[in-house]
Amino acid sequence: MAGDPYLSKLNRALKDLGCAVSLEVSPSGRTIRLRGMLPTPEGQWTRQRISTPLPYPAGLQQERQLAEQLGRDLQMHRMGIETFPFQQWKAGAVAASAQESTISGMEAIRLTEQWWQAQRKRGPSAPTTWAKDYAEPLAPLRDLRVVTLESLKALVSACEPGSRTRRRAAQAASATAQAMELGLESVQQLRDLGKGYSPGKDAAPRDLPSDAVIVEVIDKLPADWQWVAGVCATYGRAD
Repeated sequence: MAGDPYLSKLNRALKDLGCAVSLEVSPSGRTIRLRGMLPTPEGQWTRQRISTPLPYPAGLQQERQLAEQLGRDLQMHRMGIETFPFQQWKAGAVAASAQESTISGMEAIRLTEQWWQAQRKRGPSAPTTWAKDYAEPLAPLRDLRVVTLESLKALVSACEPGSRTRRRAAQAASATAQAMELGLESVQQLRDLGKGYSPGKDAAPRDLPSDAVIVEVIDKLPADWQWVAGVCATYGRAD
């Protein structure tokens, strides 16, 4: 944010290094952008912003590295030593590179919890829901140095197709993809991997006696218990 002292400190450090690029938070308040005077293929210089999927504030250090790299490229271009690499600094190319980020498994889980909590007001059962439906399926990410879309796909694919476990893993992984801002297409891919679950698949088959057997058992009971047993057999409970 504009009032973030740490962001201001990073921008001062970039300026002290002679870097002509600064950092700013996107209008959504969730990601960080690069800002500076950049050349156009036509030879003009204009103030431009380059969007990235790096989350705010977790991605600030990585964004600083991008700013320093862009600053070096601008300096080399101004000095006539190298041609400015326009393709490398297209927004799409930067986003693809940033997705292969240094966001660790633990950081990805933390970002996911923050994102999940922010979606709506949570009730008293929120800690249990988070632990069971998100933290538990995402636990294999903890030891990963870097989390990518492929990491999340592997997390879901490791579960049995059509199972409740896989559906839950897909739900959690898609939440992580949204928290990391990997894009709607990535989120949908993860959701699709979790499809095919039917509640009946996980239910244990019931071995119910026939009506004739139930009647025979009830007839052998004392008269005082036959009505109670009949109600239980019909409704499943006697109250």
